[in-house]
Amino acid sequence: MKKLSLLTLTMMLSLLTSATSLYGQLADQIYLGKGAPIRGVITSMTAAEITVTINTVDRKYAVNEVDRVALAEAPTGLKMALASIRGDQLESAKVELDKIAVATIKNKYVKQEVLYSQAYCAAKMAQRGQYDISKAGPLLLNFVNGNADSYHYYSAVELLGDLFVGIGNYKAAAENYGKLKAAPWPDYQLRGSVLQANALIGSEQYPQALTSYEAVLKVKGLRRKIVCSLPWPRLERPVAWPKLGNRRTV
Repeated sequence: MKKLSLLTLTMMLSLLTSATSLYGQLADQIYLGKGAPIRGVITSMTAAEITVTINTVDRKYAVNEVDRVALAEAPTGLKMALASIRGDQLESAKVELDKIAVATIKNKYVKQEVLYSQAYCAAKMAQRGQYDISKAGPLLLNFVNGNADSYHYYSAVELLGDLFVGIGNYKAAAENYGKLKAAPWPDYQLRGSVLQANALIGSEQYPQALTSYEAVLKVKGLRRKIVCSLPWPRLERPVAWPKLGNRRTV
């Protein structure tokens, strides 16, 4: 009887261990920087928040605290591409991404990851002169317009703004940078304000730009570290100084 009980217990522990191992393999993973990743199933996502179900309990994680996400259903090609992106090997990443048949992907979050990665690679390569910006722009614009519920959304709108600056379309750049101000985090909002003001200078809307800069500097409780991390412009055109009232931002 004791032998039978021991055998039953051993079998149960073996099954539990196998199930735990299988869960670990199938679980989505949220990396928050330091420490082990959060493992569970992503059940909901917005531009600001990712909801992960862990043992039937829903837990929410702010996107600005997320370093990266590893999706359980991601195809091998996507995993390889993301590893290449982390290593700044954009051409290698693009090769793998181009092999993926996006239309056949059923998982919404996996599809968003592929679309963003494709657009990101194209945009960054275009900034380096390694890809046609006229092709990269539409990829990123389509992602922004169709995936406002992706955790990549705010990164995408800023990168799209950068592309518009690159082609001299400062109005469109300002519009996209302005979307960062809708984020729920003060540092994102301030960054959006400064980038938008920078774009306004590009279109010679100096009074509006100055108003935006001053509004940022008037924010109460603004720590020096945050101020220094903002993308203040380095204006080299002398004509800009009198237009801004001789007040340099850096």
